[in-house]
Amino acid sequence: MHSSIVLGTGVLVKSVTVYRALDKIQVLTAQDTLTGESVIPGFQCQVADFFVGLK
Repeated sequence: MHSSIVLGTGVLVKSVTVYRALDKIQVLTAQDTLTGESVIPGFQCQVADFFVGLK
């Protein structure tokens, strides 16, 4: 089985949108942790870290 995750960022609202399928979408905010699930096992990153240094 092929796994994939597509990420989109919202700089103004500091969010990350995770697309696992067209009908399986999750919006993560700065307080959340993004994980790699089965695509990148062990990967974890605070969503807020994507926006460090941005105004």
